[in-house]
Amino acid sequence: PIIKTKSTDSAIELAEYLKEKGAVMYFAYWCHYCALQKELFGKEASARLKLVECAEDGKNNQRQLCEEKGIMQYPSWEINGKITSGALPLEEIADISGYKGSRDF
Repeated sequence: PIIKTKSTDSAIELAEYLKEKGAVMYFAYWCHYCALQKELFGKEASARLKLVECAEDGKNNQRQLCEEKGIMQYPSWEINGKITSGALPLEEIADISGYKGSRDF
């Protein structure tokens, strides 16, 4: 699905921070909650995230990596070496990742 929400500056900063830290969002193209997670970030911030497609029939999928990581639910976040599943509020992602920037999400 096309992301329609415009990103806040804080969401963009968080996305850039997550990318720098090596955080990954595992998703499936057909997953409603994955689309919701991307909408929470907004269009510009979502484009900066490291995204890994897990659906076997998804474009550029990395199904084997998803299986190796034990990804069973979408979206799943790998942040600081820990897997957390579900569409999370940006504040929670910021807390988990150690993000200290602006939180005007």
